[in-house]
Amino acid sequence: MTEGERVAAGEPLLRLVDARSTLDDGPVGAATVALARQRADRTRRQREEMLAASLRETEAMRARISGLGAEREQLDGELEALAAREALAKRSLHRFDDLERRGFVSPAQRQQKEEDSLEHRSRRHAAARARMAIEREVATLRITIAESQARSRAQLSALDAQLAALEQEQVERRAQAEAVVTAPAAGIVAALLIEPGQVVGSGANLLTLLPEGSPLEAHLFAPSRAIGFVRAGQEVLLRFPAFPFQKFGSHRARVLSVSRSALAPVELGFAPLDGAREPLYRIKVALDSQTVTAYGRAEPLQAGMQVEADVLLDRRRLIEWVIEPLLGLAGRA
Repeated sequence: MTEGERVAAGEPLLRLVDARSTLDDGPVGAATVALARQRADRTRRQREEMLAASLRETEAMRARISGLGAEREQLDGELEALAAREALAKRSLHRFDDLERRGFVSPAQRQQKEEDSLEHRSRRHAAARARMAIEREVATLRITIAESQARSRAQLSALDAQLAALEQEQVERRAQAEAVVTAPAAGIVAALLIEPGQVVGSGANLLTLLPEGSPLEAHLFAPSRAIGFVRAGQEVLLRFPAFPFQKFGSHRARVLSVSRSALAPVELGFAPLDGAREPLYRIKVALDSQTVTAYGRAEPLQAGMQVEADVLLDRRRLIEWVIEPLLGLAGRA
């Protein structure tokens, strides 16, 4: 960027770096960045390991559920067979009851058939209990999977939050370490007051940006003893030290406004040339011309130029100046 360059609104103008900060290009900054990267890498590895362990645990439990499902199907087949055998045993027992009453079989033979029927029923009940145990284990495993996944999600979210915090820390560190000054509006760089690499203090003027199409105006500062009769609209004669008035004359302007309150020296943003420490009033002045004719050329005025001024408080004929003291004496008499 150079003086006289046109810039658009929002265009970057300057990049300021805090000398006390730890940027990447210094040894302290490099160490800080390396440490932050190590922390981020550790957190990412921890996240990957935790995710892998959670997946392994979930897959193992799902494999167990699959195995239990196969066992349950096998038990379902056994239960059907046992139920069929139990039904046959009951029918056989009923026949032996009839044969025993008719005297064709002995009570011992009938007792054997009853024991066979009870044995089949006992086996069916045992298979049913085994199936219920499988159902309970499957339900427990599914609950465990859900709890494990919820716990894993919470842990992963915590690690993601740590990673986000580390990234935010880096962003904030950079934001604190450097700042980019952008153009608030389209305009022209009228004065560039710093050089690349220059150290600037707080409150220092860096550049002057003139809004495009806006005319220059002069700001005059006067003590209270000189402000009493200054009014908006009064004529002003300006002298620019850059264009000595002995050669180039004075330049006309008019008062735009006078501040209602005085500004303390600390509020001015500059030190008065005479070293005065008294409060000063700001007088804004509109220029009749934005250029000064010097050696036949119209030289444009630049922002930040020093200016001296005389405010024309009154216009009178010569005779009025002569008789004013007499009028004053008559008034006092």
